[in-house]
Amino acid sequence: MEGNNQFLRAVKTSQVKEMIVEGEKACVIRHYELMSPTGNSGSSDVAELLVAKDGKITSATIYFDTTAFSRFMAQG
Repeated sequence: MEGNNQFLRAVKTSQVKEMIVEGEKACVIRHYELMSPTGNSGSSDVAELLVAKDGKITSATIYFDTTAFSRFMAQG
């Protein structure tokens, strides 16, 4: 969970690149522009799997490259 929170704090902007919806399930490919605490800029594409029930998101799973993100955040 901490890795996800650290990722979200680094997000400057995001945009949906692709979305597939089947019933109450969706897969989103989202592009994020990032900024590290030291001011470095970078970007990342992320897969998000969402499940909804009665019009509300009940589950969200996010997949991103944690190794590349850790390297980006560690840049001086």
